[in-house]
Amino acid sequence: MAEAFTPPTTSNESDPEGDTKKWYGKAEAYWKREPATVNGMLGGFGRISSVDVKGSKKFLEPLIRGSSAVVEPSIALGILVVGLLLVFPTRLVQTVDPDFEPEMARYSVIWCQWVLLYLTDGLISDDLVAFLQRCKAALTKNGIIVIKENVSSSSEKMYDDNDSSVCRPSEVFLSIFKESGLRIIKEDMQMDFPEGLYPVKMWALN
Repeated sequence: MAEAFTPPTTSNESDPEGDTKKWYGKAEAYWKREPATVNGMLGGFGRISSVDVKGSKKFLEPLIRGSSAVVEPSIALGILVVGLLLVFPTRLVQTVDPDFEPEMARYSVIWCQWVLLYLTDGLISDDLVAFLQRCKAALTKNGIIVIKENVSSSSEKMYDDNDSSVCRPSEVFLSIFKESGLRIIKEDMQMDFPEGLYPVKMWALN
């Protein structure tokens, strides 16, 4: 996921996400070439894993009350399940694909990290809003969705032609959350990542 962390080769297409077969096919092909390891998933930046987990734990801990059912939509490995979610009292921990169809009112926490960048929110296809709406329906009473994603300092979305990912400005995320019927209950930045990587932001939503 090197392209997900560092500034990508940008696309000049008006809506690169419009051809969903090409968009998702390129991402699938990219990840088939990458080793199924923490370092492979993090594009050679496996050394940031412990810092990432520390920031995530700090963000999530005040929001967890009692036993929780947790699901982590994941593009590759259940890295957070091993490093983060199992340190909390849980009844159920799952890793799933981003197109999962969850049971209604099933989960108290749904953690989405470095996965939304592969879902479309273009003019023609808007899989991201549909995904978040399914997540919202799957929450228990007082349940939360946690989003942890790269954010662009530009006012425009930045596309990576290598793996069909998109880095969105915070303002675009806010618009997507609103369209999905979600409200923000907490937000913060991931700290202490090396220089040269994208800023990473966390939101808790319900």
